[in-house]
Amino acid sequence: MTETKGRMPVRRLAAGAVFALVAAAAAPLASADTLIAEASPLISGTQSNVYTVSAPTAGSVTVTLSNLGWPDRLASLSFALATSSGVLKTFSGEGSQTIDIGTAGQYYAIVTGTAQGHWNLGMYSLRMTFSTLQSPGGPTVPLPAAAWLLLSGIAGVFGLMRWKQELPASVAPA
Repeated sequence: MTETKGRMPVRRLAAGAVFALVAAAAAPLASADTLIAEASPLISGTQSNVYTVSAPTAGSVTVTLSNLGWPDRLASLSFALATSSGVLKTFSGEGSQTIDIGTAGQYYAIVTGTAQGHWNLGMYSLRMTFSTLQSPGGPTVPLPAAAWLLLSGIAGVFGLMRWKQELPASVAPA
């Protein structure tokens, strides 16, 4: 019975180590979006705000626009993404849209809102993130390096388990 109790933490350690190694091997492969604009301005009456954003390469921009409803909800809310030569995409109301950007460069985000209510004031929230486009075959994954790292971690955990089992009872921790 005491031998089983002694092995239980080692098994949990082994399972935790395997999960940690898998997460560590996969972590460099994940790509996070880059925040390129974030704002929550107060507007009065009908007002437009222009934000200048830069795209470092071709990719996609995800735009999230929310009507915050403080002090009152906005009567209307619209978004447009443009370049110096024209408009790429427009949408009205709240929501999230993804817009493909063909080239690196400067872009302009225009948000227009109309306030209503007793104070004639309102707020919206704008969040724009940029991510590079993936190649058609998907991202390249350094599988051999990840596999070697995972296998060496698993071997180390099993070696630790074997070493723990071979310890004399007087040396083994309680």
